[in-house]
Amino acid sequence: MGFVAVVAAILLWGPGGSDMGFSSIMKLMKWNALLTLPMFIFMGYVMSESRLAEDLYKMFYVWFGPLPGGLAIGTIMLMVMISAMNGLSVA
Repeated sequence: MGFVAVVAAILLWGPGGSDMGFSSIMKLMKWNALLTLPMFIFMGYVMSESRLAEDLYKMFYVWFGPLPGGLAIGTIMLMVMISAMNGLSVA
């Protein structure tokens, strides 16, 4: 999609249109919230390999299972806990 957008910008605005795509990419790469993404993925991998995520999921299921929508509540609580551990408050 980005390639098509840059080609369309070049066709519409001439050679200066290619700067729009480059500036958009650089603006995205400088976004501070993007810095937590690799840590979030690494934390998920570590929790998956150590079976910690499975144990936490079972814990939340035992706590919230009897409630209506308990599985959804447990899933949300697990994601809140993981995002709090690595500092991703946006999640």
